[in-house]
Amino acid sequence: MAFGTMIGLAGIYAMNLFVARGRTSKLLTYGVLYFLAQLIALVVLVPFFGVIGAIVALFFVDGIVCSYIFLRGIRTSLGIRTDYDRLLRAFGSNLLLIAAFALGLLSSSFVVELIYGLVALLVAYPFFLVILRAVKKEDVQIMREAVEKLPSIRPMLDPLLSYFGFLVGHLR
Repeated sequence: MAFGTMIGLAGIYAMNLFVARGRTSKLLTYGVLYFLAQLIALVVLVPFFGVIGAIVALFFVDGIVCSYIFLRGIRTSLGIRTDYDRLLRAFGSNLLLIAAFALGLLSSSFVVELIYGLVALLVAYPFFLVILRAVKKEDVQIMREAVEKLPSIRPMLDPLLSYFGFLVGHLR
């Protein structure tokens, strides 16, 4: 399940590009295609494999379909070509994050695990993305410009973007 979810992250990033570029109508179009593909996977796999078919459809096929449809969408609708090298670097960052999360499971306290997971996500994951060069200075600038257009969430994201900016400036 985790593998399918990690594959699907590329599609989620692509969805965010549609929103950042103000192309929400195109996002909805590709979203409908994604929904139909997911529905077909469920209709085909569940009768043959039962619960296992549903799990495969929802987590593995879902990730592949999501990434394929939305990456193709940003290429055809926005003219953005996917840099697969950087995508693999982001995938590596995700693997490091999973390893960090696994370490947090060694604790026997739910509260400690929760706090550890939050710290790993907010502190370690940006570090992994920058150290593996999945995020560049230009990316931070694009994120800043996108956040400028969303004043309701800007106060929440400014500290994270500043942290990314700090990491990119000092670790490159």
